[in-house]
Amino acid sequence: MAIQYIYPTFPLNASGQTISIPVAEQSAFYLITGTVSLGGAGTSNIFQESGTPTSGLTYIYKYRGAATYGGVGTVSFHGVDLPADLADQHVTIYAQYDGSAWNVDFIIDWDGTTKITNSQIDINTIELTKLANGTSAQIQVANGSGVWSAVSVTGDVTITNAGVTAIAAGVIVDADINASAAITRTKLANGTADHVIINNGSGTLSSEAQLDPSRGGTGQDFSSSTGIVKVSAGTFSVGSTISNNEVAANTLQPSKLTAVHRTLREYISASFESGEKGTNYHYMPYKGTIDEIKIRVTKLIEATDDGTVEFQDDSGNSMGTVTITKASAYGTGFSLTPASNNTFNPGDEIRVITTKTTAGGKLDITFETERNDT
Repeated sequence: MAIQYIYPTFPLNASGQTISIPVAEQSAFYLITGTVSLGGAGTSNIFQESGTPTSGLTYIYKYRGAATYGGVGTVSFHGVDLPADLADQHVTIYAQYDGSAWNVDFIIDWDGTTKITNSQIDINTIELTKLANGTSAQIQVANGSGVWSAVSVTGDVTITNAGVTAIAAGVIVDADINASAAITRTKLANGTADHVIINNGSGTLSSEAQLDPSRGGTGQDFSSSTGIVKVSAGTFSVGSTISNNEVAANTLQPSKLTAVHRTLREYISASFESGEKGTNYHYMPYKGTIDEIKIRVTKLIEATDDGTVEFQDDSGNSMGTVTITKASAYGTGFSLTPASNNTFNPGDEIRVITTKTTAGGKLDITFETERNDT
C-alpha cells in the first residue's frame, strides 16, 4: 500500500502575514498554496523560525502559491526574498541554518506547470537550432502589440532565405533618389556613339547625331566642311564666301580687313612763307594710328636757314620734329616715323607747326594712317 504524506499547509491568502515555524521541528516539510497580491510596505508574507535555531536546522517548503509583486511587498523565507519571476512558479525551497546565518536555496520544480522566465535564461546560451522552424525567407517583426511575429518582406525590397536583399524591379521613382546623390555617368547605360541626348517631341529621352535646328543645332554634319556657315530659312550650309548683303551695315571693324584696306592717307599743305608760318590743324574723322609722315618740298626752301616742322597730337604732345634743310629744291623729300603720341580718335585735330627765321618755302605733307577698331 502506498504511503501518503501529509504536509502542514500555509495559504497565501492575505498580505502582511508572518508565519513562524517552531525551531523544535528540526526537519520539516511545509506546503504553501494560495494566491495573493502584494503591494507597498507591510504587505509582505514572511516565513521565519520561532525560537533560537541550532546549527543544521533545516526547513523544506513546497511552494505552490501564486504571488503578484506590485511594490515593495514580497514573499520571504528566513530573511531571503523569493525572486519575483519565481513568485508564481512551482519551487522547492531549502532553508538551512549553519550556526550563524540562514542559507536559502530556490529550486524550480519541473513538473509541467513551471515556466522559464526571461531573467532565468543566461545571455548567449540558447542556440538558434533550439528554436522552432519557421517559414522560408520570412523575418521576425514585433507587431502592434509588441509580439514577435514571422512575416514576409514586401514592398520595394525582396529577401532570400540566405538573407540576401535586392531592390524589386520597377519600384524606384525620382523621389527615391537624393538630390545630392551625384550619380556618375558610368552608371548610365551606353547610348549611340557620338550622339547628343535630347528629349524628343513626345518628351521621351532620345538622341540624335546632329541637333535639329529646332533644338539649336544645324541638323547637319560639318565635321569635314571648310568655310563660312550660312543659314537660309532655317537651313544651314557651308560656303567659301559671303555676299555683301549678308553683312549687316555698320558692323565690320577695321581689324577684319586686310592691312592694305585698313591703310589710309591724309594730306595737308604747310608753308614757311611770310604770314603762313605757325600751327596748322588737320581734322581726323576716324580712329587710327599715324604710321608714317612723308614731306615733299613744293617751293624752294629759302637758303638763309633751315626750317622745322613739328607734329603734335590733339593734346599737344609731340610726335617728333623734322628739319627741312635750307635751299632744298622742289620735290626734295623728308620723312618721320612716329613712335609715340601718334594715335587719334574721331574728331581729333593733328597739329603741324612750321618754324623758320627767314621766310620762304612750301611743303606737301602726307600722313599714312591705319584705321583702328572703335
